[in-house]
Amino acid sequence: MPVQILMVGNGTNYNRGCEAIARGTFALFSAAGRSVELISAVLVSDAEQEKAVAEHVAGPGEPAQVPLHVRTSRNAIDRIKARFPGGRPKYLGEEIDGYVENADLVLQVGGDNYSLDYGPPWAFIDLDNQIKANGVPVYIWGASVGPFSAMPRVQTLMTRHLNSIDGVLVRESVSYNDLISMGVENVHQMIDPAFFMPPQIPDNPGFDADQFHGAVGLNLSPFQATHLSGSHHNYWETTEVELENLADFGAELVDEVLATSDAPLVLLPHVFGPHTWNDDYRLLSTVRRKLDARNLERVAIPSPNLSAPELKWIASNCSVFAGSRTHATLAAVSTGVPTLAFGYSRKAQGLMRDLYDADDYVIPPAEFTIDNVISSLSKLISQESKLRHHLDERLAAIRKMGLSAVAVTTAP
Repeated sequence: MPVQILMVGNGTNYNRGCEAIARGTFALFSAAGRSVELISAVLVSDAEQEKAVAEHVAGPGEPAQVPLHVRTSRNAIDRIKARFPGGRPKYLGEEIDGYVENADLVLQVGGDNYSLDYGPPWAFIDLDNQIKANGVPVYIWGASVGPFSAMPRVQTLMTRHLNSIDGVLVRESVSYNDLISMGVENVHQMIDPAFFMPPQIPDNPGFDADQFHGAVGLNLSPFQATHLSGSHHNYWETTEVELENLADFGAELVDEVLATSDAPLVLLPHVFGPHTWNDDYRLLSTVRRKLDARNLERVAIPSPNLSAPELKWIASNCSVFAGSRTHATLAAVSTGVPTLAFGYSRKAQGLMRDLYDADDYVIPPAEFTIDNVISSLSKLISQESKLRHHLDERLAAIRKMGLSAVAVTTAP
């Protein structure tokens, strides 16, 4: 009988990384010999996001997706408590009950939901508690967790909460070591489930794939705009001027890469959507328009309609890759492509350290300059064969780690 799995916490398929998590989880359980029926309850905040839920993930052998609305409690007592020191909003996701009652286990996903990157994760804590009240096991699955040290009270609460659920399976060693030091006892290390999503050849990639086989792959994210400008506002407050400056930077970077290499270049978007502050495709299209005219024929950008497996196939055909979006870099490195991460959070450091046994393959925001990127990419290109051999060995170990993670969640 198939294992009924409910996945909670993912975003919509506008973000192809969220799609990759869902598809990769299905593939991983299948590889472990477990017949599964997987529903991904996707967190949405507006009608535009709800419309995106069903895109790209549908059909036999793939995760079904349903929208999940999380809101703050309307209970007067809960609202009053939230106004006092130490109080907090209480979040509800009543629709979850209808899916939980048929589930054998729940996987909390989403990459870095359980961190302070977007504020304390109160909504996810309340969802966990609501699920647990239904008597169904809850596991954090293939995520980065923490750090919480900047908010000691939250760290204490998180330690207690994480020990109350059935397991915490993190995707990199930085999170693992943090949680061990916090006193979390049920933590295990795996890898991001997107590693296990197979690539798929696109029918229409939007460019001549043969001509760009062996290209340098590059992903830039609008999130980098605030780091480049030195501002400290929220990423959704990114201005058009900041995005324009990032596009100028990107065009200069691409021209420099092409000047130092004979290979063509693919600009690979991995997050799409209605907002310019979170749409790689619009940013990278602007980068391409700004290029030196002599370089336009050497630079391609895929169609915005491609799915996560199709984008992974394009990344797998690159000689080397560099990117900002975590799952863009994972699409490349999980297929053995030497990869450099432009890390804007600690998750990139942990993931790349575990793959390379070194910290040389992450450029943090403070060091994100044209010279540093060119120098690091040149190193990747010169060591491509050696790094591919190293990654092949690491990927074999990672597959075993993934199968062990399945065993943790399905143990009697």
